[in-house]
Amino acid sequence: MDRTALIHKGRDNVSDFVLVVDGVPLADASAITRMVLTLDSVVVDSDVESGIDWSGMTVYHGRPAALLRLKLGGVAGLNVGDELEGDLVVYDPDNPAGVVWVRGYPFRVV
Repeated sequence: MDRTALIHKGRDNVSDFVLVVDGVPLADASAITRMVLTLDSVVVDSDVESGIDWSGMTVYHGRPAALLRLKLGGVAGLNVGDELEGDLVVYDPDNPAGVVWVRGYPFRVV
């Protein structure tokens, strides 16, 4: 199964992800204050842009789970055909320098 997230350039498509800690879905993301997604050299910062939202909830394997929704079609610097690796850093009051949540997640701009 291809786990590459697609970014539809110039479109409002979203990519949804479940936030998981040690194999268990994160049930409450309310402490998160900021997220920064780096796609190779392009930085998407929730403090600056609205393309990152973690306020939603879903159910994952029967458990409530925080939902990360990425809407990246309007991000400058991304071009159709780009194949990128995404690193996500998550910030909260206990981790003001951020925690690397995921490294090297594949994205493709279409």
